[in-house]
Amino acid sequence: AIQQTIPAPDKRLREPTRSEFIQLNAAKQFPLQSQALALDYRDEVENNTELLVTAARQQEIQCWQHCLQNAGLSPDVIDIAPCALRYMAAASGLSTEHILVHRLESEWLWASPLNTPFRYGLIPLTEDIFEQLRHAYPAKRDQALKIYHSSIIDEQPPANTIIWSLFSAFKQFQPPLPALPMAFTLAGGLAIRIADY
Repeated sequence: AIQQTIPAPDKRLREPTRSEFIQLNAAKQFPLQSQALALDYRDEVENNTELLVTAARQQEIQCWQHCLQNAGLSPDVIDIAPCALRYMAAASGLSTEHILVHRLESEWLWASPLNTPFRYGLIPLTEDIFEQLRHAYPAKRDQALKIYHSSIIDEQPPANTIIWSLFSAFKQFQPPLPALPMAFTLAGGLAIRIADY
């Protein structure tokens, strides 16, 4: 899935004109033909002048839906990992000024600070994560980056990163607790995702 922001339409537009306006503007942002894409949008959390548009290939969504139906599951929402990371960070009460970094099996997933427009990326483990993030944030090139770290692997975090606990988002716990709670960061973010309705 790919995400982009587009200007929000004038509040005076009503359905179905509003949806048509959004679909046409969103289609201009993505390289594939709009018929091959499933487009969804929601208001940016900190900014009501923009919409966050998610585009995914229809074929991939149908493949996932078929797989889930075969398992007896019917999802209400499909979302992407960087959003889940931001949902969990927001629910945990983390500072809104820190970049979020989550260690996956073969790469780093990063997401922009909560107080900035949504951005994300993947960094191979073979590359210097700090150097890559400085490329993403050139204005902070001469400053120490503020980074929250989570991981699916039990390992020493990179120097100058802050480990955080997703448990701070929950009031009750049911034993047994996982041995490596941060491995469930993305799942937790999807579980506490704010509803669209």
